[in-house]
Amino acid sequence: MSKIVTQELALVIAVKNHDPLMVGEAFLKQTGIIPSEWQLAQKPYLSQQATQLVFNNGMSIIAESERVVFSQALAERELSTIEIGEIASKYAAILKKADYQGVGINFSSFIPQPSHEAAQTYISKYVLAPASWQQVGEAPVRANVNLNFSLSGRQLTLSINPAAIQFPEQELMPVILFGGNFGYQLDAADKLTQLTNILSKWQTDLAQYQQLIERHFLTDVRDAVVIEASLPPIGDTTELKIENAPRLQPLTAAI
Repeated sequence: MSKIVTQELALVIAVKNHDPLMVGEAFLKQTGIIPSEWQLAQKPYLSQQATQLVFNNGMSIIAESERVVFSQALAERELSTIEIGEIASKYAAILKKADYQGVGINFSSFIPQPSHEAAQTYISKYVLAPASWQQVGEAPVRANVNLNFSLSGRQLTLSINPAAIQFPEQELMPVILFGGNFGYQLDAADKLTQLTNILSKWQTDLAQYQQLIERHFLTDVRDAVVIEASLPPIGDTTELKIENAPRLQPLTAAI
């Protein structure tokens, strides 16, 4: 059976009238949001529209006027070592008077494929029901799928795209790219408590997201020949290059 690799987690906090310039390395360390020993992997980007900080441990923080995005590479890390939920909760607690609106918990995953052709035909062969329109044209039809699930009082948007990714110093790897977004709205009362509770349960969302894919999108691919993923070292902050499909856009649900 194919093996799914969950590569990235992004926690997105929607907030009104947020000042991106406030979110600097000094502020994060002085307030105890991040440990003082953390070091930047590259020069920070600072503007009135957005601030971006990327750290050596693979975590990045992007602040914009309407949202703050905390992302971290998962790869082969033990879940107990993932600090992103705690960091995001500390940030919200320090800025407890901010007008928070919602939360998005996002995952980016892929399944390696033996060829670009296999990646292209995965959706039409295993996800969609056979139909005459799939035979239209001189080449196999290309399709991207977006699905919306209602799960225990929250919404999961799942995207499935054929793509190719490239790790540093490696050739392009054909893959099926999965993106998952759990969207949460915050009630008017006690938003900070709701926000903290949601952020603390990202592992529950990850388990349900992975279970959904493994049970319903991999079970029919038993005869596929799949190569093993060769992942970069933990903490490598080099950007993955993805072709033929967009990366997961870490957006919250409509609020």
